[in-house]
Amino acid sequence: MNSIKSTWTYIFWLGPILTIIGVSAGVVSGTWEPIPLSLMITGIVIIGLWVFYQAYSVEQNSTT
Repeated sequence: MNSIKSTWTYIFWLGPILTIIGVSAGVVSGTWEPIPLSLMITGIVIIGLWVFYQAYSVEQNSTT
């Protein structure tokens, strides 16, 4: 379980990084094409999955 927890820590940081890259690419290019939007959406999805994982792990820890 500890290796999964450390993996999710690193995967979480990928979410904000992708979101920032997507916003930066959209602002610099001046158009919101599919690539900046897909980077932003992917980052937000990763952050959302991380939040669900954290809620699930807290629930599992409280029942054991």
